[in-house]
Amino acid sequence: MPRVTGCLMISCLAAMALQAPAAARDSLPAPDEPGVSEQKTGEAEINLPPGYRWGLGPIRASVETMEKTSFTLDGIGEVLVEPVVEEGMIQEVRLTFQRVEFESVSKEPIFAARFFDASGEKIFGRDSWRQTPDTVIGKQYFDKDDDVLSRAEWFGIIVLDYEGRLERARAYKNMVEAENYRVPFMPLVGGQFEFDVPTIDGDRMTHEDLLGKIVVFDAWASWCGPCIVKMPEMRRIRERFAGDGVKFVGITLEMPADDAMDKARQVIETHKLDWPHLHGFSSAETFRLWRYVAGIDGIPRLFVVDRTGVLRADLEVHQLADRLQLLLEEQPPLASAAGD
Repeated sequence: MPRVTGCLMISCLAAMALQAPAAARDSLPAPDEPGVSEQKTGEAEINLPPGYRWGLGPIRASVETMEKTSFTLDGIGEVLVEPVVEEGMIQEVRLTFQRVEFESVSKEPIFAARFFDASGEKIFGRDSWRQTPDTVIGKQYFDKDDDVLSRAEWFGIIVLDYEGRLERARAYKNMVEAENYRVPFMPLVGGQFEFDVPTIDGDRMTHEDLLGKIVVFDAWASWCGPCIVKMPEMRRIRERFAGDGVKFVGITLEMPADDAMDKARQVIETHKLDWPHLHGFSSAETFRLWRYVAGIDGIPRLFVVDRTGVLRADLEVHQLADRLQLLLEEQPPLASAAGD
């Protein structure tokens, strides 16, 4: 299920965690990739990306077939689908459902409304999400003068659940060896958080380098507004726990580009993020690894790993200080591990 509101990039689906009412997350832009032939509908062959399935449909795209229909999604319950029509044209499609809490972001299903033309190609639209205290409302919306129904033949809800995420992760995992680049495989609370990745300073860091310390991993990018907003609080938390053997490590997820390193370093300098940062954007392939193999569909994303290398929390910044305090009571700092 989706994680929160934020500016969602056009070509990707939002991963929104619903346990944090005030938090926001930007979804990672998805590099173009071939779909997998999933279903033939009439003369159309509709391709879905690896791991995705149909939550609803595909059905004929018309106001009558779409009006106030619903479907049930495991872990979420009923999702109401409602087209918004102005002057005979669909302006947006709303998805409304009850807020649900998940222990781990990786367990949250991702889903979105999609229109397809007669050949099975996806029709361009934009996604947005907002929360109320009890519900989440998602929208796929279009330009006011875009008569979607004049081009759309099919409509459906596509879903990426945990099993689908695993399928997607396995499909891309072979890229790791080719890139000499190892990211955590679909990290879940209670499992090992293992990696072997270069830093933006040209060094190399592995999970073994951090054993004996409690580590906060922060996935961020310069284009992610919520990532930048939380940086002052990250500095304050880091200073508070600096003497307790707590280490901060960034995961920089710029889009692969010639100036990606410069953008990341500018944020690090401006916001005084003087801790190591893993190099998550060296190529389109490594960028996909973080998104598909590590399951980081949206940022910011915070992981807390204990002194034995086990992932203990997948949370929001407003939860971080309390969780670190609890973990320090369970695993007090060692004399040899104190400091950052």
